[in-house]
Amino acid sequence: MHSISPFQILFFMAVYIAVIIAALGAAIYGIGGLPLGPFYSIAVLLSGLVFFFVFLLLAYRLVLAIRPLKSGVLEAGSAQETTYLIYSLFILMGFGSLMRSGMIPIPALPPLYKALGAKIGRNTCIAGMIAVPPLVKIGEDCHIGHGAVLSPHAADEVPPSIQPITIGDHVTIGIYSVILQDVEIGNHAVINSNSTVSEGTRIGDNEIWGGSPAIFIKKRA
Repeated sequence: MHSISPFQILFFMAVYIAVIIAALGAAIYGIGGLPLGPFYSIAVLLSGLVFFFVFLLLAYRLVLAIRPLKSGVLEAGSAQETTYLIYSLFILMGFGSLMRSGMIPIPALPPLYKALGAKIGRNTCIAGMIAVPPLVKIGEDCHIGHGAVLSPHAADEVPPSIQPITIGDHVTIGIYSVILQDVEIGNHAVINSNSTVSEGTRIGDNEIWGGSPAIFIKKRA
């Protein structure tokens, strides 16, 4: 995969600057008439930050609606690679800071990842990180432990590729586990802590896996 091109950087920076201007305008216009006194500048800054992420999210969703991020090989110079690199800029320059900062409370992470394109069922708790949300589907009543990473992107391949991760209902993924691309995990499965599920792995219903690379241990009782 090629590095990010000047055109892609310019395109993203144009969007980024437009979002910043819109956010500042919305913040100033929105609170301009409020009697905030010495707190005016702080209020503008904080509300502007909120507007920034809201508008950046809208721009992100618009770009992905026009050019959806699809699974497959990221051939150098291809349209798919261009889409992925622009997507990466949105994450690196915006949402990645939210995902890694620890400032987002755990209950707010599923709605954030849904907004970024992940499909997440009801009552699912996520304390880890989803690297490419549009390619991740998680069922209902799942628990993704602290520090766990779901990574549909295989950067160590030549050329690199992105493949989906699909997780069923009532699945537990232990802390600091890594789920790589093209993995399917069945209902009621358990991935032990500190495990690495290799790409292409298929885990059946009620199975317990662990280790690095993860291997089948036993069926749940």
